[in-house]
Amino acid sequence: MQYGTNLNPLVEEDIPRTFPHLNDLFEEIQALSSSLREIMQAYQNLRPDIGYIQGMSYVAGMLLLHCGPPEECFKVFCNVLNYEVVTAFYTFNLKEINKTYKIFWKLMRDYLPSFHKLLRDDNVSCNTFLFEWVLTLFTSSFDIEACTYLLDHIFFYGETFILKAAIAICTIIYQKSLLAIEKGEIDGLKLIKEARPLITKDSLQNILYSKT
Repeated sequence: MQYGTNLNPLVEEDIPRTFPHLNDLFEEIQALSSSLREIMQAYQNLRPDIGYIQGMSYVAGMLLLHCGPPEECFKVFCNVLNYEVVTAFYTFNLKEINKTYKIFWKLMRDYLPSFHKLLRDDNVSCNTFLFEWVLTLFTSSFDIEACTYLLDHIFFYGETFILKAAIAICTIIYQKSLLAIEKGEIDGLKLIKEARPLITKDSLQNILYSKT
C-alpha cells in the first residue's frame, strides 16, 4: 500500500476506541493497530474526495480481525465502501440517504407495524441509529460475533442485505420488548440504543431463517 498525504489526525483518535473491549489486544499486538492505520491512510490516498470519515475504522478493524493480511483487508474494505448505499452515506449524499430511510420506514411499516408506530410517534429519526448502522455496517453497535455474522451475509448477498439486517435487528428488539411496547411504557429510541446485548448471532439466525 502506498502513502502520500498526511494521515487525518482523527484516525489516531479513533484507533483506541474502535473496539474498546479489545484495547489490550491492540496495544499488545501493535501490528494490528499499525495495520489499521495503514489501511486508513491508503484509503485516504486512494479516495481523497472522501478521505477519512469517522466510522471507517470500525469496518477496517473488523476486517483485520477476520480477513488476513492488511493488503487483503484493504481490497475488501474498498469493495465494501464501493457499495452504492454505503458510498452515499460516506459522501453524505442526502438524496440517496433519504431514499434509504424511506425504504427502511416502509419495511418497518410492512413487517413491524407496532414498532414502526412507536418510533414514529416518538419522532425517532433514522439519523439517530440507522445512519450509524449503515456507515459502520453495524460494527460500532453490536458485539463482534454478531457483526461477523452480519458482514458474512453482506459480503455474500450484497448491499441489499444491509436493510434486511436492520429489519432483523428491529424484529429482535421488538420481540424482546413486546409487552412494554404494547403497554406504551417504553421509549423507542432507548430500546434501540440499549439493544447490544440482545443482538447475537443466534438471535439473528433465528429471525433471518425463521420459516414463519
